[in-house]
Formats: sequence, C-alpha cells, structure tokens
Amino acid sequence: APPSIVVFFLSQGAMEGHQFATCLARTRDSFWPTYGVCFPYWCCCHVLTFSIIPPHLRIAYASCCGVLWNAIISGHNQQAVRRESEAGTAAL
Repeated sequence: APPSIVVFFLSQGAMEGHQFATCLARTRDSFWPTYGVCFPYWCCCHVLTFSIIPPHLRIAYASCCGVLWNAIISGHNQQAVRRESEAGTAAL
C-alpha cells in the first residue's frame, strides 16, 4: 500500500543515517517503481489466497508472500542506495 512504501523508504534512509531531505528524495525516486511492482504482486497473492489456497493454509501462505515482499522492497532500496552512490561518485 502506498503509505507503507513511503514509510519504508523514509525509515530505511533514516536508519542509514541520512538527512530527512535525502530520505525524502529516495522516497520520491523509488515510490513509483516500487508501487508498480507492489500492486500486481499483492493482487496476485490475494487472488491466489482466496481462490486456490485452502483456508487452513492461508495464514502460512500470506506470511510467505509477506517475506518475499520484504525481499523485493529491500532490493528496491538497495537499487536506490546504488543510484545514490553512483550519483555521488559522478559528482566528484
């Protein structure tokens, strides 16, 4: 969901020790590409959850989807870190 994507990128930048303006820039740069993955990913997960996955396995399946989503969004954060690093190197 959009609010969680914003909070994720802002908090990651803050935990990496960046100023708020840098965190905001990362969020702005990474939001739409991440949302472009988020929407279809979670739609597919939920369609499968309520159409194919048996009720007694839904919590485990949704948890696995959540773990995979954490890996995906963390990958997007690492791409942002690399872009920032390359931009900083290019500026020197």
